[in-house]
Amino acid sequence: MIGKAQLRRLAGPLATLVLIVASADVLWNNFERSKEAGASVEHTYRVLVSCERFLSIIRDTESSMRGYVITHNRNFLTPYNADVEAQARIMADLEGLTRDNAAQQERLQTIKALTERRLAVLAGAAKRVDQGRFELVLGTTSSGRGVQLMSELTSRLREFEENEHTLLASRTRAANEAVGRTRFMLLLTSGLLALALLLAGAMMERDARTKAMAYEALQRQADLIDFSHDAIVTLNPAGVITGWNAGATEIYGWSHGEAVGRSLREIVKTNAFAAAIDEALAKTGRWDGELAQISKDGQARVVESRYVRVHNRAGETVGVLNISRDATQRTQAEELLSQVAEQRRLALDAAELGSWDYNVEEDRVVWDERCREIMGLPGLGPASFEQALKVVHPDERETMRVSALSAMSSSGLSDGRFSQEMRIVLRDGTVRWLATFGRVYFQETNGVRRPVRVIGVNSDITKRKRVEDALRESEDRLRVALETGRIGIFNDLPLEETVELNERARELVGVTEAKITPRDCIALVHPEDREKLMAARRGDLEGSNSDEEELEYRLVPPDGSLRWVIIRRRVYFEGEGAARRAVRVLGVMMDITQQKRAEQELASALCESDQERRRLAALLETMPAGILLADRSNRVLEGNAEALRIWGAESVEELAARGFDLQGSRAGSAEPLRVDEWPGARALRGEKVLGEIIDIQRFDGSRATIFNSASPVRDANGHLQGAVSVMVDVTEQRQIELALRSSEESLRLAHRDLERLLEQKNVLFKEVQHRVKNNLQVVSSLLSLEAQRFEDREFHKAMNESRDRVRSMALMHEQFCHLDDLARIEFGDYVNELARYFFSSYMAEPSAIEFSSDVDVRLSMDDAIPCGLILQELLSNSVKHAFPRGTGQIRIDFHTVDGRFEMRYRDDGVGLPKKMDLKNPATLGLQLVTDLAGQLQGDLRYEYRDGAHFTLTFA
Repeated sequence: MIGKAQLRRLAGPLATLVLIVASADVLWNNFERSKEAGASVEHTYRVLVSCERFLSIIRDTESSMRGYVITHNRNFLTPYNADVEAQARIMADLEGLTRDNAAQQERLQTIKALTERRLAVLAGAAKRVDQGRFELVLGTTSSGRGVQLMSELTSRLREFEENEHTLLASRTRAANEAVGRTRFMLLLTSGLLALALLLAGAMMERDARTKAMAYEALQRQADLIDFSHDAIVTLNPAGVITGWNAGATEIYGWSHGEAVGRSLREIVKTNAFAAAIDEALAKTGRWDGELAQISKDGQARVVESRYVRVHNRAGETVGVLNISRDATQRTQAEELLSQVAEQRRLALDAAELGSWDYNVEEDRVVWDERCREIMGLPGLGPASFEQALKVVHPDERETMRVSALSAMSSSGLSDGRFSQEMRIVLRDGTVRWLATFGRVYFQETNGVRRPVRVIGVNSDITKRKRVEDALRESEDRLRVALETGRIGIFNDLPLEETVELNERARELVGVTEAKITPRDCIALVHPEDREKLMAARRGDLEGSNSDEEELEYRLVPPDGSLRWVIIRRRVYFEGEGAARRAVRVLGVMMDITQQKRAEQELASALCESDQERRRLAALLETMPAGILLADRSNRVLEGNAEALRIWGAESVEELAARGFDLQGSRAGSAEPLRVDEWPGARALRGEKVLGEIIDIQRFDGSRATIFNSASPVRDANGHLQGAVSVMVDVTEQRQIELALRSSEESLRLAHRDLERLLEQKNVLFKEVQHRVKNNLQVVSSLLSLEAQRFEDREFHKAMNESRDRVRSMALMHEQFCHLDDLARIEFGDYVNELARYFFSSYMAEPSAIEFSSDVDVRLSMDDAIPCGLILQELLSNSVKHAFPRGTGQIRIDFHTVDGRFEMRYRDDGVGLPKKMDLKNPATLGLQLVTDLAGQLQGDLRYEYRDGAHFTLTFA
């Protein structure tokens, strides 16, 4: 057992040991916490480096793809595919590093989705480039969709980095606090040498392991930095390079050994931006932007650069971190795209074209400003396909729809190109012509080809259409003029020794060939005129003749006739100087034979003018019409005897003296004519007056009626010289006309009375027909009652047949009661009514007999009643005797054939006895049929063809 003294001796060491153990435990716990804090800091730093590496590779990926899109060089696809694989690896590392941080994991998933979307856009652009669809690539690039995705992705990565930086700061503070506590415990245990030595040995061992781990982590970070394509450069506070990775060598061309120890601004020539960078670092500790820098080989490069100030744990600035990315290719691509867009805009402006873009999937059409201006809709926004078609003229809207839909057909038969000329209607109603050209772009998915986009341009062709219309109108006028003037056209081609003639020219020269030789042309000319024509042709070919020179000569066609023609021509040359030669002589020719003959006749007639003048005066004196000739002041100069008689004047001088005192008025008007209203006065104003009836008062006070015409008289130059008036005395005709008008009025009144009497007669006739019908129905009823008083079957039969005949006539009179035209009856209605009566009266089942008719005749009463009685007898015979089985068919046809009525009656019954003779019939019914046919003066025939067939024809 241990005594109290021993316990007292051991108490100190034991207490020391306990204290040492307790201190060691506390020191150990603090050390573990420090190690964990250091591991957390290292872990966070790895996340930050991976994030920077991921952002760098994303930008490299986009740069490679832009290079491929712009240059179509497939060498860009190798780094692109490598960068895509690197992105996947780094994303997997980030997901592993942040698996314990749910918030960062959520941000990583967003970044991953944005990355996949951006890669999909880049892959789609590469596919369109492979398909040669460069317009869609430009459309995708210019739409800003990729820039927007990249901007959002960068923003998300920056947010992720900021959270990691925040986490790094907190973990660094925790590590510093843990180190402080550890130091305190080391001082506490320094007095306990033995325990301190033991603990120091253990701590040294663990520190060695920690350093090894830290060195390994730093080595991994250095490897990551060296593998980056971005330039990562570290600077001391004086701006001297202390770190230079392989990416910096790749961009700037300086090796690690050449760069370290030198000023970065001296190497890359960024002095122009030094002040701005220093100011931003001093204020915010960070600067971002693009810099124009010079590489070792003297080439200018554009880099996206970031400067970040680095602090130690005490918050002191220990250096600057610079990360730069080569953006030269991206900048060049953007400039190239900008140049292409500018060239496209200049081309559209120069051609005065407006462009439009139709998104098929969204059904949305977008126009540029010029296109809206061309369409007269400056404020027009996006519209659907059908809304866009509303601008098209209604007459061409369907054509435009079919053309566009055919181009967008998925059948593969269309190459996607279409063009159309169309009219559009502006808001003010103005019609404008447009030419539209479009190209459809298709996308093929799982073998299915579908349109996704249509781009095109519009051009205003209104002026061109107007010019075409004017040209067409001018051509029509020229053609009409040539046809009206009977003008021949010839085209002399000296180099080909050919003369082309139109149809009229061939008629003039008397040939049928459209092309003849110049020798043939000379042979058709009169021998006396050939030398003149040949000399004129030589002058034309030499260019010595005037274009306005006309040539008259005689033709002797093959038929031997003589024909005068006049030609006018124009010569066309090519070449200059000694090489100048005539290539075409184009001209027209016109037949002036009649003009020449008229000139000859005129020359002959001039010799006989005096004799003709005397004949004309004699002719005027004997004419039954009065003729007055007045000068421009309306003074009578000449007048014949009939004109003097009409006015009751003694001489022309008397008429001239009273010329302004004539009295008269237009026929049917009591208002007198003013001086300037007389036909002669109106003719002096250039008006041609044809036939006005005027009531005049002669000079002796009597009244007369004249038919007055007047026409202006002009000289050879068309100047007005006077007027001539022609007057015909129509007094007697006027009186006869008035008498006729009075007679016409009397006839009109008489015709009205006749119409009234005819209407009364029609009413009376209908009333008579109605009463006759009623009386016949009474007779029919009396015959039925009378038959019931006797039991003799034959008597009953005779009474019923008589009743049917009376009923048939009653039906006819009933039809007449309902007619508007009493002269004719629609016989078809009567036939159908008569058939219904017999079927309902004699058949237990009227539907057992199939009845049909085709009747299109109208008969007078004299013809209708006999025809009705004949049909009544034939129907009665068929219904009673033709169908022993109770079923059958009856057909009636009644038409007009060759101006005669033809009625055909047939049934498919048993028919009449074969020995029956229509001239000597055995029954009363057939006797009536024969007699009624004779009354109509018709021809009645019978034959058996699967039943009874009767044919009746009459006029």
